[in-house]
Amino acid sequence: MSINTVIKYLFNRKSIPSPRKINTETIKYFIQGHVRKFAKNFGLVDDYILEQASEREKRVKALSPRCFNEGKCYACLCSLEETLISEASCVHGCFGKMLKKDDWNNYKN
Repeated sequence: MSINTVIKYLFNRKSIPSPRKINTETIKYFIQGHVRKFAKNFGLVDDYILEQASEREKRVKALSPRCFNEGKCYACLCSLEETLISEASCVHGCFGKMLKKDDWNNYKN
């Protein structure tokens, strides 16, 4: 998310169709997504997280091609790459919260 988007998000929220609430949980997901995106470049993100991010990406591509093509949510302006790799769920229902490792393994099998 660019600094201009952050400024628009914080000070001009009425222009965003469906803004996320700013609270400790969304701040946590914002930081988590950016840290995991950086760590992914060095192979420091667990496989089960990357697998879920890949599945989430497929769901967004199928359910909301506009978001997928723009690389951000058209309604809340969240960056897609960071949101996919964080524990956050999609506010529009494309995907739920990220599962813990054991839950993900049970889901796959």
